[in-house]
Amino acid sequence: MQDLMNASELADFLGISKRTVRTWGTTGKLPQSIRIGDRAVRWSRDECEEWVKAGAPEREAWEAMKSDKSEQVSSKKTKKTH
Repeated sequence: MQDLMNASELADFLGISKRTVRTWGTTGKLPQSIRIGDRAVRWSRDECEEWVKAGAPEREAWEAMKSDKSEQVSSKKTKKTH
């Protein structure tokens, strides 16, 4: 099962306030959150660690980086099968 963090845990992980987590979440600074039910919001610990390693880019840039990375992996798999 995926390790998920709530806003308080993410704030501690990043060294910022919970309020800043909420602000960054709504302005597209953080990776995409995962909504659980009507009110609970969580973030993948693995993705947040990778996001920080990548320099904590804006969400749009982060999603593009992830897409490029997955395309490279797919391309390598295709080359190995041919």
